[in-house]
Amino acid sequence: MGLVYERRTLPQLSEDILVHSYRKYWESPAQLVPSQNERVPALLIKARTKFPDIKPIIIDQDNNIVNGHHRYDVALELGAKSVLVLKVNATIEELISYYT
Repeated sequence: MGLVYERRTLPQLSEDILVHSYRKYWESPAQLVPSQNERVPALLIKARTKFPDIKPIIIDQDNNIVNGHHRYDVALELGAKSVLVLKVNATIEELISYYT
């Protein structure tokens, strides 16, 4: 794991509120970097029941996960070859500063 932030520190981003430019594409979960290690059991269950029809995982320009850690965990657990991501043209620090 690279950077580690508290769960409450990371912004809850979605495609409809992003003002930064981004690219939407499919990526191997192995290429994504978790940025926090707190998990909510109920959110893992929710992600499992919706998989593979889940929202994109939001990542920064360096592949750090900003939003979607539970979806990421489920993708790894289920052996998904790829997940839909929104790669935002900003660092995780810039996103935290702007959206929180």
